[in-house]
Amino acid sequence: MVSAGDVYRIIDYLAPFDAAEEFDNVGILVDTGNKTENILFALDATDEVIDEAIEKNCGIIVSHHPVIFEGIKRINKKTPAYKAAFNDISIISAHTSLDIAEGGINDVLAETLGLIVEGRYCDGIGRFGHFRTEKQPLEFVELVKTRLKTGEINCVLGNRSIKRVAVGGGSYKFVKAAIAIGVDAVVTGEIKYDAALEAKSDGMTAIAAGHYHTEVIGMVDLMGRVQNLLSNKAKCFFTETKENPFELL
Repeated sequence: MVSAGDVYRIIDYLAPFDAAEEFDNVGILVDTGNKTENILFALDATDEVIDEAIEKNCGIIVSHHPVIFEGIKRINKKTPAYKAAFNDISIISAHTSLDIAEGGINDVLAETLGLIVEGRYCDGIGRFGHFRTEKQPLEFVELVKTRLKTGEINCVLGNRSIKRVAVGGGSYKFVKAAIAIGVDAVVTGEIKYDAALEAKSDGMTAIAAGHYHTEVIGMVDLMGRVQNLLSNKAKCFFTETKENPFELL
């Protein structure tokens, strides 16, 4: 059995919490002080995910997005943090600390797309690299859809072939930063309208593959690494709850 502190120390070893952005809220955000044999990993500690943790007797949830983020002025029984504590479930959130870490969200994203990573950009959070052979914009779009299992995606098709690519999971200033380093394409979760216009003007391909799809792969990878370090002390599960709130209609 393990405590939230035990799991915290393992994640801190893999993706140090002190590397998180100043605005962020990471670490043990709900601590019941109990030990458990089962740990549930998810992108978000939503009400439904907490229900799943209760059903599977998971005493710890590890989420990417913080269950407590901005200042909370009121707590009631519908508040996920309250519900977790009431049911003796601790919650650990690894957010921008995992985005920026070696082997974290963005390294996994680059690896999944088959990039040879060259370095970091956008305050060190994003990654950029290259393919061994150039790809045409539509070919690249299909590769992203296949590797990230997205279905339809929003994209700006560039006017040049693609060899150097920047990636950044979730939502950040990745598009403008990618233009600044002169890559042929960028893959991120969400793209604002003005950034899409800048990408089009630059001739760069820009793909909004979805906040969920660009980050969930990194959390699945984290779960595997935590399980390896825990050995047989506890069992890790990835949520079976449908987390992505968007539907393609």
